[in-house]
Amino acid sequence: MKRPRIAEALTDLAGIAGAGLVSWGVWQIYPPAGYVAGGILLMAGAWFAARGNVAPPAAPPPE
Repeated sequence: MKRPRIAEALTDLAGIAGAGLVSWGVWQIYPPAGYVAGGILLMAGAWFAARGNVAPPAAPPPE
């Protein structure tokens, strides 16, 4: 069963908000670390998004 588009949008929004809050919390402790944490979270999100869009390998042709 395919998830509705609103559920996908809410999942993405929750992930972005969570990453922002983590980065802001780290920034409250030490400002430069907040920028580093935000950058790491953005890179991790981009990596997971790219891996999620990869097609599965094709089955070998029958002999």
